Amino acid sequence: MKLTTKIRMVKYIAFVLMSIVVVGFTACGGTNEVLSHEEFTSRMEAEGNMVGDFTHMLQDPAIERLLIADAGVFEVEFIVLQSQSYARSLYSYFRQNFESTRGSRSSHTETSGADFSRFRLTSEGSFVALTRIEHTIVIASSSVENRDDVLAVFDLLGY
Repeated sequence: MKLTTKIRMVKYIAFVLMSIVVVGFTACGGTNEVLSHEEFTSRMEAEGNMVGDFTHMLQDPAIERLLIADAGVFEVEFIVLQSQSYARSLYSYFRQNFESTRGSRSSHTETSGADFSRFRLTSEGSFVALTRIEHTIVIASSSVENRDDVLAVFDLLGY
């Protein structure tokens, strides 16, 4: 085999491997990096959304922070918990509640890894997005018409 053919093959293999890596990161969505409550507030306010801190209304010491951003036609909740264990439990609770509301015409996707879980549900004209990264959770629900807007906010946040 000629040297130029070998070089082409190596370039092709490198291109294919890089494509797989890029698609893998894109398919997972988000960065899997935890946001602080300050960063959540900053990013949401930069987009013109009002953010309120509702932590004082909670009686659960496992929840360290609850922020709710008003994005117009939907709200985005950002929850900071004491540990990943609490976050996994709360994520599971929310996911089960959303699953129980599934109608006959619905679709969902779920992705999970060591430090994150993502759940998306479309059912009976509603859309729900739920993501956990380490000890934080982001939730939003809206009508299906606002699905792309909800997903754009999750992309903005890296969730």
